[in-house]
Amino acid sequence: LTLEALGIDVEGQLSALANKEIVDFDPFESETPMSFDPPDKKQIIARLCELINEAVANVFPAKRKRELFEVVMRYDIWRIAIGNDPPSKIEPFVIQFKEGTLPIRCRPRTYAPAEREWMKAFNESLVKLGWVYRNEASRWASPARPVKKPGTTGGLRQAVDFRRPNTQVLPVAGSMPSLSTRLHHTKNKKHRQTVDFLKSFWQMALAKVSQESQLYMTEDGVFTPTRLQQGSVDFSIHFQQSIEKIMREANLLYEHKNGLFLGLNKICLYTTEAKWCGRIIKEDGIAYDPEKIQTLIDLPEPKTAAELQQFLCAAGWMRNALVDFARVAAPLQARLQTALEGTKRTKHVAARVAIDFTADERNSFGQVKQLLAKSATLVTPDDSDELILMTDASDAGWSIIVTAVEDWDPATSITEQQHQLVHCVSGTFKGAAQHWSVSEKEAFPIIKAATDLDYLLIRSKGFRLYSDHRNLIFIFAPGDEIKKH
Repeated sequence: LTLEALGIDVEGQLSALANKEIVDFDPFESETPMSFDPPDKKQIIARLCELINEAVANVFPAKRKRELFEVVMRYDIWRIAIGNDPPSKIEPFVIQFKEGTLPIRCRPRTYAPAEREWMKAFNESLVKLGWVYRNEASRWASPARPVKKPGTTGGLRQAVDFRRPNTQVLPVAGSMPSLSTRLHHTKNKKHRQTVDFLKSFWQMALAKVSQESQLYMTEDGVFTPTRLQQGSVDFSIHFQQSIEKIMREANLLYEHKNGLFLGLNKICLYTTEAKWCGRIIKEDGIAYDPEKIQTLIDLPEPKTAAELQQFLCAAGWMRNALVDFARVAAPLQARLQTALEGTKRTKHVAARVAIDFTADERNSFGQVKQLLAKSATLVTPDDSDELILMTDASDAGWSIIVTAVEDWDPATSITEQQHQLVHCVSGTFKGAAQHWSVSEKEAFPIIKAATDLDYLLIRSKGFRLYSDHRNLIFIFAPGDEIKKH
């Protein structure tokens, strides 16, 4: 069992923890085949028939199978393999550089024989597809690197290091979507569909004037891309904004005027419970994928700091559904801090640090697994619901729980109301915060909730705040008189 099976970017999680820079991967995977032949229509139709049968199994009306088939066959938008289709009809992207920018050229690099042969064959395939072309006269070049694919023996990816050119780009203004806020749009939706753009970035054209700055160098030559590549500073924002513009239009999937293609391997034409980003989106709320949770529960006791680091990162990814996670996991966090003290917090360094749990740490490891097994389904509150914010703090840590109560009864105590979990978060006091007064520690989670969870708490109906520290009333509302209850 591996954490990659959870759908978690372990390297990204650990690099963020270690404040380490990671080179973005060029988005080519061996699992997605390349094809130089025209699309196989029979294979596409056969796969669409399988998907329609899956939709019926997911309670799509069987009597409407023919209608669904006619809809999905209306336009030529489906692909099983990436091939020599033209780029999308979305306007080619132009990169804007800072004034006075000069070409940046990397030094030639050497590769092991097996890497060299793989990169040569790989880039010859891209040339044949028309996605890149050779350019020996360019003044620009970024280094291409063969990177071992996690969880494989001998599998490689080609990564291009665009860090130096990225420093000279004037970034496009835009904001990345928040997963927490976007999931609120699933509220009261019964019918769902999931789609996947096949090698999405490489479906979009790069303007001719910007192509030279995106060149990459291998031992076999210098190549100019004609499509967007992952790793360049603006491309993810451009892709996001382009897709959001399309999604505002009607008939998203079945309008071919944009020239985009959908893959057939990661798609569901109809479901009431959609798997997305490691979560199960259903009518009564959002839960983490039980298969991924079970994969974590089945992990054996860590024997190295790297294994413990990965376990904590993966469990922490689900912490908004794990009540009291910080307190339960505190012994494991402390052990990891001790094990990596004075070293770089990287995966490779941590893999060389052996650990052996104490009884307390072993108990904590088991309790975290119990939390995972009981992870709650999170709900999205309606405007008519009563939103409850409950905070607490101890000498060592703090916690925040946000719940929704659909049928609020003023005559019933807060502990007897029918709560549904919306969000929870907890933490420990570190550094100077350990020496705060009791009132300051009790006030901290309230301030943190108001700062970090404003997208939940700012609503026309307001919210109810509950704390066990009465003196906070005189801190946050010194002019109000609250009777005891």
